Amino acid sequence: MPRLRPLLTALLSLGCSAPHCLWAAPAAGPARTPIPARDRARARAQLFAGGANISADHAVRNRHGQWTLNGNVVIRQGQREIRANHVVYDSRHGSVSTRGGIEFSDPMVRITGKGGRYSPTRGAVFDSAHFTLLRRNARGTAGRLRLTPLGILRLRRVTFTTCKLPKPSWVLRASSLTINTRDRIGTGRDARVDLHGVPLLYTPWVSFPVGNVRKTGFLFPTFGNTSTSGLMVTVPFYWNIAPNADLTLQPTEYQRRGIDLGGDARLLTADDRTEIDWDYLPYDNAFHGSRSRIRLRSETNLPDGLRLSLDGQNVSDSQYFEDFASGPEGASTAFLNRRAVLSYRNAHWNVRGMVQQFQTIDTTLPVNERPYARVPDITADANYGWGPADLLRYGFTSELVDFQRPAGSTLVSGWRFDATPRVSLHFGGPGYFVRPAIAWRTTEYELSHTAPGQPSNLSRNLPIASVDAGLKLDRLIGRHGRRRIELEPRAMYLYVPYRNQNDLPIFDTGLPDLQPVELFRTNRYVGADRQGDADQISAALTARLLGTASGRQYLSATIGEEFYLRPPRVTLPGLPLQRGPYGGIIAKLSLTAVRDWSASGELQWNPQNSQAERAQASLQYRPGPGRVINLAYRFERTTFELATLQQQASIAALCGTAPALVSGSSCGTKQVELSGAWPIGPHWSVFARAVYSMLDHQALERFVGFEYRSCCWSIRFGARRYVALRPVGTTERTGTQVTGVYLQVELNGLASVGSAPDRFLSEAIPGYTSAEPNSLAAMP
Repeated sequence: MPRLRPLLTALLSLGCSAPHCLWAAPAAGPARTPIPARDRARARAQLFAGGANISADHAVRNRHGQWTLNGNVVIRQGQREIRANHVVYDSRHGSVSTRGGIEFSDPMVRITGKGGRYSPTRGAVFDSAHFTLLRRNARGTAGRLRLTPLGILRLRRVTFTTCKLPKPSWVLRASSLTINTRDRIGTGRDARVDLHGVPLLYTPWVSFPVGNVRKTGFLFPTFGNTSTSGLMVTVPFYWNIAPNADLTLQPTEYQRRGIDLGGDARLLTADDRTEIDWDYLPYDNAFHGSRSRIRLRSETNLPDGLRLSLDGQNVSDSQYFEDFASGPEGASTAFLNRRAVLSYRNAHWNVRGMVQQFQTIDTTLPVNERPYARVPDITADANYGWGPADLLRYGFTSELVDFQRPAGSTLVSGWRFDATPRVSLHFGGPGYFVRPAIAWRTTEYELSHTAPGQPSNLSRNLPIASVDAGLKLDRLIGRHGRRRIELEPRAMYLYVPYRNQNDLPIFDTGLPDLQPVELFRTNRYVGADRQGDADQISAALTARLLGTASGRQYLSATIGEEFYLRPPRVTLPGLPLQRGPYGGIIAKLSLTAVRDWSASGELQWNPQNSQAERAQASLQYRPGPGRVINLAYRFERTTFELATLQQQASIAALCGTAPALVSGSSCGTKQVELSGAWPIGPHWSVFARAVYSMLDHQALERFVGFEYRSCCWSIRFGARRYVALRPVGTTERTGTQVTGVYLQVELNGLASVGSAPDRFLSEAIPGYTSAEPNSLAAMP
């Protein structure tokens, strides 16, 4: 406002007569010179040419420099504007006051009141005010509102909402409320949240972000209930330590267990990303002892291309996940992985050093079926090329591991060194490639705790030769060539001579999930303890249908098979030998050509016994966000020799999908799943998911819920029941039935109350996305 004074002084000193001036004042005494209606627009236009603008229908000035402005008063200074019908303006201080209705606006807030005053140095005060935050969908009322020059709103006897007026769905009522419009932070005292007139929450002090910002303070509590822990309430406290670091304390009170002192800390820098989260119950009333869980995850980029990765977790007891997990997957945890990895990578080298150890959660597992620790595990790989387009390529892979057996185990332990130097030629051009390759694999063992009479030093050496070739054919089809079809036939001949490996221990070797790409590996096993012998041809054909302009894939289909020129003889303990000239047939299909529909399927067929070893199929109908229906089927079978089941630790891994069916000479899973989310009205939606085991004849998981969503608030309710299955590796087919009830209320622009996050729905229901963007303020 100080800029207005020179302008007013200049205008008044001109001495011009009405009707050509907005205001005119004689030398002595106050006077009022009304402006004829026909000349008001021209008079205002003359004032708008200045840097600051004041316009009114009538004006009176007294000898103290105060102006009384009446009728359509508009005062503008920069991006701020005041409108009123009656204003008293002090030209000496640039202050404004009014006893009638007043409107104030700037880029952050719009305020209307029954009276108020404004000063460029002290800010504004309004009585019986209504306000709107222009950068946030929020509004409210206050008995008295004060706006500081720094954009801080201080309100008394206040209501606040993000809903539309005059009947907002939810209202925050507080005796006092402070809103920093620049930092987008709100703090209230003696606050109460009403939902449709019903009190939802009361707190003597509340702090919330008015926008997508982080701030220190208490967050809104969350509520839940499970059959194992009873009612629960969490009151989180968030500490915004720095822009790249924060801490969230999450004390939780369980009805049947007591207090849980949980928390989460995060640090993010240009070279480091670290998070540690924990739970600690000093005394669990149901467990009759203390309980705890802690997990550390860290990725750090070190100088000279080095990288350090840490991932470790620990729980206090074997029943922890059964009592506190939120689903059957967590409740069935058998082992916790702990590892630290130091790695280096450049254009030619990839070197990694790792230490790894496991905490066994399922203590019913025999000691001999528990995984080995690797202290250390060092790998070094090199890749080089020579000639045009790296025609000649050479390199090697290597690994050195010390396998340490679990305490009390009678299994063999010791060191293993494995190295495979290789050389290959890469011929290729548009539409084809041919890659002949040779390699030599050498493996050395230095063992301890071997059986009497068994050697402690073992070795295996053998050559590997292969020729891999493929074509890529495509052509335009359809009207005007709008579609493109691609065909990719591929074949590989593999020769590996037989070596008797029955004396070699099994540290980490097993069968992979067979995918089409697995047909073209030089070893049918994962891990160095077994190198499969081979005199075989692998062949596969992939077909794709794509849109020429968009590149969208409508159809992808792959089928492949192994043909044995000589049946393989190397196998894992407990698994039958391959018989016959044909290996497994693998087929994979993905279809998205039909509008709103998609389907996929995978099949692994064993021609020896004319049975499917693995199969899965899924069908999805998704016409839009918030509308999806899924149907899925999963089947897996593993065949073994029953006599060795209790003797070989590898069987536990092969039958590790729970619930396991052990019958005769096979184990596996057979499940069907149905899930979906669908709106049933303008504001209502329903969710459901069911997983049924056809082998166990029981439902493994059931979930049903609904959601109501309006423009400014939403509510979700869900009920979930699942089987806390025995962890993998056991033949236990029953588990504890766990029931949970979840309720969440979201107040858009303020916070959420409850515990049923979008993340659970998106994981439980494939393809689900919220029907509307979640306008909930970003809270940690």
